[in-house]
Amino acid sequence: MDLPDELDLPESRWNRFPTAAEPDLPDPSWNRFQEPKPPSPWPRRLAAALSVALVVPLTYAMPAQAASRPAPSTQQETPVPGTRVPVQPAAADPAQKQAWQAPPAVTWPQPQKAELGGATARTLAAGFPVRLAPQQAKTTAAAEPEPVTVELLDTDRLGLAMRVSPGQGVAAASAKAERKTRLEIDYSGFRYAFGGDYGARLRLVKLAECGLKAATATAACPQPEPVTSRNDPKNGTLTAEVTTGAVYAVTAAASGQSGDHSATSLAPSADWSVGAQTGDFTWSYELRTPPSLGGDEPELSLGYSSQSVDGRTASTNNQASWAGEGFELNPGGYVERKYKSCMIDGKKTGDLCWDQDNAVMSLGDS
Repeated sequence: MDLPDELDLPESRWNRFPTAAEPDLPDPSWNRFQEPKPPSPWPRRLAAALSVALVVPLTYAMPAQAASRPAPSTQQETPVPGTRVPVQPAAADPAQKQAWQAPPAVTWPQPQKAELGGATARTLAAGFPVRLAPQQAKTTAAAEPEPVTVELLDTDRLGLAMRVSPGQGVAAASAKAERKTRLEIDYSGFRYAFGGDYGARLRLVKLAECGLKAATATAACPQPEPVTSRNDPKNGTLTAEVTTGAVYAVTAAASGQSGDHSATSLAPSADWSVGAQTGDFTWSYELRTPPSLGGDEPELSLGYSSQSVDGRTASTNNQASWAGEGFELNPGGYVERKYKSCMIDGKKTGDLCWDQDNAVMSLGDS
């Protein structure tokens, strides 16, 4: 079979040359879009929306303002007629009757001597504060108390000192032996000589001869020996059983029927230190504070520093703190008000004036 001649083949569309009458257009055989696509309107719409979104926030917004309204009318109050209320007189103070209008008089007995006993056992000599007391119930009625001589001594001790010795009517043999008798001492004249309910704290002690004077009451002198006694603050008497040939004194104890007036022991609750190089003495004392509802309590302390007052001259603020010179007490906060120069307000002075109504409260550790 003979091969076809090349000239007999159909004309290849990619090898043909366009004629001059035909325009040079792209071959639409490979493009499925036969007609041109119309332009989309969304870009224009999006541009308009973005322009509005950017321009609107830049416009000035008028502040909100409440609508005006007329002032309310004043409420007219009708006066109510009244009458005077009588004032009741003040009630009498029950404590006023017991209050002292003047300091009570104090009368100390003068040194003197008196003999008690016999028919005058209950007789109290004029100005003499000691007498024989009734014997106890266990004593037989036939045993009459023997006479005793009581001598009030002149001593520099705080209290009443006396010497008890047998009376003149006692036999010499009986005078050498110690006899016991009950004495009642009236201290109503000097019960208010000192404070702390002095009369209710009085007691009877037995002294040695060396204990009558402060010069001889040294460490070698025996200490006073308390004697069992009964104090009656209502009547102002002190009753005790004493022995003849001894010296006694009425002195006040640290405590009595009205309470304990002894000195409170001091505990080492403060801390102090001294700087070896600076010589600064510091001292701090922790203060006790009540606990709060949550259980925690604020920390409060009083501090002192001797170095805080150094270097003060006329040109510095030498005002001491509210706790004292050299002391510092910080409860954990403060309230501060500010000042300004008075010249700002037109006053020709170098002082400071209030800067309006202002106050700043500062709390510690907050």
